[in-house]
Amino acid sequence: MARNGCKKIIIVNGHGGNEHLLPFFAQAQLDKPHDYIVYVLEGERGRPGGPPKKSTGIDYHAGENETSNTMVSRPDLVHLDRAKNESGADLKRQNLPQDLYTGIWWYARFPDHYSGDGSVATTAASWQPLR
Repeated sequence: MARNGCKKIIIVNGHGGNEHLLPFFAQAQLDKPHDYIVYVLEGERGRPGGPPKKSTGIDYHAGENETSNTMVSRPDLVHLDRAKNESGADLKRQNLPQDLYTGIWWYARFPDHYSGDGSVATTAASWQPLR
């Protein structure tokens, strides 16, 4: 992007799995001078004042929030009819304090890479950019 004249690169994180990688990527850009700057904007997991969530409990990958956002940006990728075919429950194969991070936490808790209930997603519940 910088080679094409972009001087400000804004990455909007709409995927929970990138919450550690993207800040690391932005910090790594400081290793040498560049003619651009990278900003990382965290995506919202719920819009204040928006409709109430239908699902309860955990809502990470492919749950209500991410599925709702994908319904707005790429509806051709969403198959709500398949969302109930697998469980998005936390299997709790790792029992550590909430503020302690380990690289395997996701795989221990959600080995099927699905977390939450995507079947209740709606376009009204999605994060949508300001117009």
